[in-house]
Amino acid sequence: MSGDHKAFFRALVAFEVLVIFGVICLCLGGCAQDPAPVVVSAPPVAEKQRLADIIPGATLGCSPEPNGDKVKTIRQTASYIIGLRAAGDDCRRKLGIVRNVIQNEQ
Repeated sequence: MSGDHKAFFRALVAFEVLVIFGVICLCLGGCAQDPAPVVVSAPPVAEKQRLADIIPGATLGCSPEPNGDKVKTIRQTASYIIGLRAAGDDCRRKLGIVRNVIQNEQ
């Protein structure tokens, strides 16, 4: 096989990898579901409480973002993207809880 053929096949493989990666990204986007909203209401008390006392401590931190430093294969890339989406969903869900508490306080 000549050098031109080898370069052509390398470019073809690289293009196929990009196409597969794009299809995986599109498929993962279609699988996303909106998490069920969690409503946390302030407990009835005679005196006004600080928001820090009402908001559960677990809602003040998000799931860690996965480490993408060692991603080398398509499977690892897909797993990394799924982890990113899960971490983002966790943060959005927890922010929704805090938002509901603040809106119910006003």
